[in-house]
Order: sequence, then C-alpha cells, then structure tokens
Amino acid sequence: MLIASAYIEPDSDGNNTLEHIDNFLQTSRCPNTIIGGDFNGWHHIWGSKTNNPRGCAVVKLAYANDLFICNVDSSPTFETVTHDRDRTSIIELTLAHGYIYDRIVGWKVNLSACPSSQHNAVEYEIEIGNSFSNSSSITNSIFKYNSNKANRGIFKDALHTLMTNTY
Repeated sequence: MLIASAYIEPDSDGNNTLEHIDNFLQTSRCPNTIIGGDFNGWHHIWGSKTNNPRGCAVVKLAYANDLFICNVDSSPTFETVTHDRDRTSIIELTLAHGYIYDRIVGWKVNLSACPSSQHNAVEYEIEIGNSFSNSSSITNSIFKYNSNKANRGIFKDALHTLMTNTY
C-alpha cells in the first residue's frame, strides 16, 4: 500500500505537482494507492459549487489513473473570513485506487480536530482483512514482509498516539 500526501499552491502550480503525481502513479503502478492533500481545486464531483481549471485537472488526473474520489459529503475542508465575509471550500481531497477505495470507510470532515487552522481535518479508516494481506500485488512486490507477525493493534495505537500528540 502506498499513502502519499500532496499540496498545491492556490494560485499556480509552479512545481508541476499534478504532473509529478501522475509520474509517481505511472512509475509505482501500485493498485493500493491513497493520495490525500490540499489540491486547491474546485469541482462538482466533490461538492464544490463551481468548477475551476485546477479542479478539472485533478479530475482528469484521477480518471487517467483509475483513481476514485473518496470525499463523500459537502462539508467544507477550508473555512476562513475575508473582508467580513465567510469563505468556505472543499479543497482537501482523498483519491484512491479501486481496490483500496472499497476499503475506505467512514470518510468525514472533522470540524473540531484542528480548531486553530483554517483547514479542517479529514478522517477515514481503512479496512484491512485477510483478502488484503493475500493480495497479488503484495506477493509480487520486491518488498516482502511477513504480515502474519504484525501486531496491527499496537501499530494502530502507536499511530493514533503520534497523530493526536502532533498538535
């Protein structure tokens, strides 16, 4: 499984981030990829009121790489006040390949996780069962791990502790 994070500046993508993501996806060819990030793009597909060129480019990237958009509600992922006017948008996205997309459950915007930020946290769980650990993509990988010895409970608790103590 590959989990990646991305950020694209609001006004211009001087770093060609979408192109780098496309190259990453083409090179890795991992069918269990999740990409989450602040794409600063708007599109009706994920609940924006309008589309913008960046949002259309993200949709094109997703379709070209067989990615699904995991966002399931229209809760804003960004909220601020500018010139005495509330501004909200949905610019944080979670993209996933079909195999892992089917295992993402409980995707939601958590409005209280980061109260001092203009960006709202996104939360979801990944169901990992026996069918995942027997995936052909893992057995054919150049990296082989004996996941039968992994203690997922300890890993989940440690990850939760690290994530909650970050702020």
